[in-house]
Amino acid sequence: MKKIYATAILIAFSMSVFAQRVFDDYADEEDIKDFERYAHLDLTKGEIISIVIGIVLLLVAKNMTDNNPNLRIGLSCVGVLCALPLVLVILAVAQKAIGYAIILAIVVGGLYFLFGQNK
Repeated sequence: MKKIYATAILIAFSMSVFAQRVFDDYADEEDIKDFERYAHLDLTKGEIISIVIGIVLLLVAKNMTDNNPNLRIGLSCVGVLCALPLVLVILAVAQKAIGYAIILAIVVGGLYFLFGQNK
């Protein structure tokens, strides 16, 4: 039971640390550089190693037998924390893709209204 409480406290602490970075009212120069770096898949070696370790831990936790469920939960939590740079990359790429899709929709919609009406 102590392991579950310790894991929950560590997860809550790490989430609060990451949450403080997200709720800035304005984007700093560093935030913009980090976003562009993640959006262009320019990861550091430490982030790549962290992602690989996180995925390996998640796969090990998934394939573990039910002999020790606390260890399985702990490995899953540590695997998710290690794979957070992958989540940041996915979110940055998705944000860029959505932005480009909106711009494309506006351009195509404008062209349709200019040239597509047959009256």
